[in-house]
Amino acid sequence: GELNRDRSDRLAYLNLVTLLCDEAKLSDAADVASEAVSVFPQDSEVLVVRGAAYTLLGEVAKAQADFEAAISISPKQAAPRFFLAVSDYKQGKYAAVVKELSKATNAGVNDSDLHYLLAEAKLRLDPENFQESMRELDRAIELNSSSVSALSLRGKLLLEQHRLKAAVTDLELAH
Repeated sequence: GELNRDRSDRLAYLNLVTLLCDEAKLSDAADVASEAVSVFPQDSEVLVVRGAAYTLLGEVAKAQADFEAAISISPKQAAPRFFLAVSDYKQGKYAAVVKELSKATNAGVNDSDLHYLLAEAKLRLDPENFQESMRELDRAIELNSSSVSALSLRGKLLLEQHRLKAAVTDLELAH
C-alpha cells in the first residue's frame, strides 16, 4: 500500500523485498526489487538487493550483472564486490574471486569480509598457501576483531600448523 501511495519510498521497496524473502516468496521479491531498480536505476544498494533475490532464485547470470552494475556505480562499496565474489566462489571460480577481491582491496575497499573471502579463495586455489591466507585473515581481524568466520578459519589454520595456544585463543574468541 505504501508503494502505491509513494513510488519514491526506497525504504519501502527494500523492506518489502526483505519480507517477501523471509516468506520464501522469492519470485515476488525479485519482481519488487526490479520495480525498485526501475525507480532508482543508479542506486547500487537496490541493485545489490535485486542481485541477492536473483541469487536466491538461482539466476546467477542476472545476479552477477546486478552486482557488476552496482560496482560500476559505487566502486568503493564492499557489498557488491563481496556478493559478486561469493557468487563466483559458489561456482568454484576461485581465481575470479582472488582477482576481483585483490582488485577491490588494492583500490582501497577495506572490509573484513572481503579479506576473509580472499583468504578462503586463496586456500582453495593452493591449500599450501598458508602465509598469504594468514595475511588476509590477519587483515580481516584487524578490521573486525569479532569476525567469527575469520577467527574460526585462522584458528583452524593455526591448529594445522600446531600453534595450539594461538589457535585456542582465536577459536575461543570466535565461540
